[in-house]
Amino acid sequence: LNVAYDELDILKGLSPVYVLPIDTVKEMKKLGLIKKRKVRVSAYGRLLKETEGMSKEKLTLVKEMALEPSRARGITDKMEVEEGAKLLDASISALDYLKAEQVLMNEKKTTEERRELLGLRAANPHISEDLVFDLEKMPAPDDAHDSSRLGIFAGDRYQHGAFTGFEWRAAQHELLDPSQGHLRNSQVIIFDAKFRYQTIHFDQQKFILERFRLMDLKKYQPSDFWNSSIAFDLGIGLDQRKDCQSQDCLGPTMTFGVGSSAAFNPDYVLTLLLGGSYRYDRIYENDSLLSLGPKLNFLILKDQFSMGIDAGYFLPTELFDGWLKRRISYDLDFRYFLRRNTSLFFKTSHLDQEVGNEHEAQVGVYFFH
Repeated sequence: LNVAYDELDILKGLSPVYVLPIDTVKEMKKLGLIKKRKVRVSAYGRLLKETEGMSKEKLTLVKEMALEPSRARGITDKMEVEEGAKLLDASISALDYLKAEQVLMNEKKTTEERRELLGLRAANPHISEDLVFDLEKMPAPDDAHDSSRLGIFAGDRYQHGAFTGFEWRAAQHELLDPSQGHLRNSQVIIFDAKFRYQTIHFDQQKFILERFRLMDLKKYQPSDFWNSSIAFDLGIGLDQRKDCQSQDCLGPTMTFGVGSSAAFNPDYVLTLLLGGSYRYDRIYENDSLLSLGPKLNFLILKDQFSMGIDAGYFLPTELFDGWLKRRISYDLDFRYFLRRNTSLFFKTSHLDQEVGNEHEAQVGVYFFH
């Protein structure tokens, strides 16, 4: 593109770390190389539209016809012409969605199955109405992902004092390969560093590396009629004890969990995981601590704001007087989007435990790129 447009420097606006194809699309929009966009509705989008209001029995029939087209033979004779046409239309979209990879690869068997459904639909005399989609509710893919994010924040830590800091993270959500329509329920952070200038016991100040994540995966895709998905998270990196008085408080950590997600509607997702955390630190017996327990996550995802609530109850694997050593965590993360690449945020983080409670709150701003 730089060769084709001598007067433009497209590379100037791209990340120096790595670039996704979608980042190039964003930069082309900024430079006015893309004037208008056309919307091609995905098979998943068509499927949801075509099956709106269908009963569980009809949805099951559509799925069976998509997976085994021979079941669709004679459907027009068994039902009214219009109803049969709707079921056949939906079954074609269901096949395109459920067997997307085989369709793209032009697999012989799948091609023949799709041709059979198309033939049955062509034999049905009913003319289907055009599907109407609200384009305002269909943001372009490049509006659903940002490769990097810079955060600047300030806050207060209970019994310690104020702090300021900044963080930077790089992400590549497509690595988890979420089902169509579920990109925003999947998060892949492949580099995350957070620094802060922290007051310790209202006395001295210290510049610390609070957190480093080499990898942080979260896939909270809810299961629905058309797909079943295991929800999970996995984080590997380093954590700092914020009340540390020496330089030897940065230790390896790993968090993990697996479970299931449910969506009340596309904007509200509830996830329950069973998991835990492993921490290496000299303050623990045997220099490490493995804690296990349930975790709950609730997400609200709106166009103008988002909110996440996390809660967890963990017991150490050394169950002797483990109840006294329990750790209960609960966090709140609220974001308000000022514009496409800028948002304000408010966070609170709480940890109740026998060895000392931790509470803090912070406000800040995120810049997405």
